Order: sequence, then structure tokens, then C-alpha cells
Amino acid sequence: MFSGSKGNFNYKIIPKENFHLIVWYGKNCSAKSEIIAETDFPLEEESRPLICSWLDEQYEIFEKWQLKQDTIE
Repeated sequence: MFSGSKGNFNYKIIPKENFHLIVWYGKNCSAKSEIIAETDFPLEEESRPLICSWLDEQYEIFEKWQLKQDTIE
């Protein structure tokens, strides 16, 4: 399993029969958070750039969400 974060943007990559990716926001672990997005990729080396691209897209969505949260507060 691989995990990472950037501020309050968090992700986990779980390799099983495929790469299962989950994304959540906040300071808590994934078990105590709402999963915002998830997807699967084939368990192949060729999936690496696709995974990176998907995570980049999810981070862009997070940034827009965070801007909205900042204006609400």
C-alpha cells in the first residue's frame, strides 16, 4: 500500500488484483473520513502515468473545493 498527502488532500493506492485508489480530505485517516473519489487501474507498470494524471485531476478538484470553503468561512 502507498499513501500520500499534500496539506488536507490525501490519497491511498492499494495494490491487489488491480490498483485501487482512494482520495479524502482533512486531517483524519481514511477510515474516519468520507471517501471523496475512488477508482481502479490495471496492476501494470503502464498504469503509473495514468495514476499520476488521475491524482493531479483530483488535486485540482480539491483546490477548487478548498477555495469554496475559504469563501464560506
